[in-house]
Amino acid sequence: VSALKTTLELEERQGIIEIEEFEDKILIRIAEKGSFESGLAKLKPEFQEALHKIYEVLKTLEGQLSISGHSDDVPIFNSQFTSNWSLSSQR
Repeated sequence: VSALKTTLELEERQGIIEIEEFEDKILIRIAEKGSFESGLAKLKPEFQEALHKIYEVLKTLEGQLSISGHSDDVPIFNSQFTSNWSLSSQR
């Protein structure tokens, strides 16, 4: 966890991510505001560096990795996304 916190210190201070340690797991929470624009499924270019840092640390750790996500809380319906569910699945 200390390597993760050290590597991602800037992103944590900026509120882009939160890192929590539990007895048997580490939780990395990525803020939507740091990763996606509302209504879009493409990662913000400035977030890609943070994502690469997360990858570099996680690839050195043993154990299971679980990824979950959620959709934008602003209702959406357009030609690209017919619902927040379709937006979420694209993300």
